[in-house]
Amino acid sequence: MRIRLTYRIGIGIVIIILAAGSSLMRNTIWRDEIALWHDAIEKSPNKAGAYYSLGSAYAKINRIDLAMKYMSRSIELDGGAQFKAWLEDRSTALSRPDQ
Repeated sequence: MRIRLTYRIGIGIVIIILAAGSSLMRNTIWRDEIALWHDAIEKSPNKAGAYYSLGSAYAKINRIDLAMKYMSRSIELDGGAQFKAWLEDRSTALSRPDQ
């Protein structure tokens, strides 16, 4: 009985250590928006939304050359649906009166 309890506690500790290590590794990816979207593209290279989001992140820091590169790839993948949605959001926001 004593051995089983010790065994369970040991397994529990190993699980906690593995979960903590995994969490720390993911935190490096979530450190900034650009790292996050590069990781998303690496894992899902055919998802237009990840390219669009990475392009947007580069545009926010005035890296227009890279923004255009990733936005163009997004348009290639989805025919511009992400960009059209962005335009619709902006036009809706501009048409609302100030509150």
